Amino acid sequence: MPTSRELVTTPKLTNQLARKGKAGTAKRDTPSQSPQVTKRAPRSLAELLKIAVGSKHPPSILNMVTASHASGSKEHITVETVFTEGQHPFDSLFPDHWSSYIESIGTLRVLWIADNQDGDWFIVACPANQKSVYHLLSSIHSTDRRWQKMIRALNATRGVIRPFLNHQDFENIGSGLSAHGDVEVVRVTGRSALNGSSDSRSWKQTPGQLRPSHTDAILEMERQGFSVRTLMLSVGNEISVHLRRMAGATYYSGSFKIFLDKILAPLAAAASERRKLLVGRQRTKVDSVHPVTITLPSDLLATTTVTNELVQELFRLPKTTVAIFHRNPYLHLTIADETDGSNFDLMVTESSSIDVYPGYRATSAALSRLVDYISERFGGEKVEERSKRVFSLEELSMD
Repeated sequence: MPTSRELVTTPKLTNQLARKGKAGTAKRDTPSQSPQVTKRAPRSLAELLKIAVGSKHPPSILNMVTASHASGSKEHITVETVFTEGQHPFDSLFPDHWSSYIESIGTLRVLWIADNQDGDWFIVACPANQKSVYHLLSSIHSTDRRWQKMIRALNATRGVIRPFLNHQDFENIGSGLSAHGDVEVVRVTGRSALNGSSDSRSWKQTPGQLRPSHTDAILEMERQGFSVRTLMLSVGNEISVHLRRMAGATYYSGSFKIFLDKILAPLAAAASERRKLLVGRQRTKVDSVHPVTITLPSDLLATTTVTNELVQELFRLPKTTVAIFHRNPYLHLTIADETDGSNFDLMVTESSSIDVYPGYRATSAALSRLVDYISERFGGEKVEERSKRVFSLEELSMD
């Protein structure tokens, strides 16, 4: 598995271009003018990827994006960080009806997609430093219809998983950027854990005055009962980015190396920790079963109203069968994933957490789907294995 360091220390793109041959410098002689040089048009990332295909010494994604922006390109680089159960994401990710083909550039793999409706595009799969963790990136915005097609494909594919970040992991990414200057929030969005409503705030730049820091913006949203989902951040002239709690980010401008080191690297580390937590959790024939615990905002489930909403949300989860064992003295549901047959017991024994006990079949994809769905809807702060009540197999099977 290549390391992130290996991705950024390949020969510079300028050497590659020299071998390929430069084109685009045109001279024109007239009786009254000296020779003129035509200005080269900005080089898109797609163009540089095409040049790099088949090279014996391919440039890194860092060098290609940096060269593209240095040429005058203003493309955004949108990234989703995913993990798999061991396979490459392109092995199982994309629908058959997509018109596409794959090319390799060193450790990178590029999926070229022909799209007659919205325009041709591409996705680059960049292996991270951690086992079975990848960054999927392209030069379109996260709101672009083509990127939304990829998100739908990800959601429909069980072998490629987008983790919902723990609160602290998300906040730490913003804190890591502070080494390069004052971190200012341009825009923040959040979702209410109580009723699912959304809210957003934005701040314009005022000369001589800093906008709120990421920690201030997060605290303010939480005081109003909203769990932060996205942050648009600016660090002076160093970098401008958009962070998404569903393990994603968009690079707007500035240093792409900072983006790799301070944003993508922590995203990969968080995805790897989630992978370690969820892979291999299926139940075995032993005397006890250990849960995966979702920590929620304080006392969120203290009322029957919110507890009933949790039950209704689970009934709305597509391709899922839910049965209620009992509601008192604690809530106990059984959940079956109709796609791969995974099954789980879900219990609420405390007002600020939900425990998920894997069944005899429990794939990491199905477990992640359930855990992330609950976390995103109810503002989950952390997903972990911690010291909780351990149930015996007999207790879990009791009606």
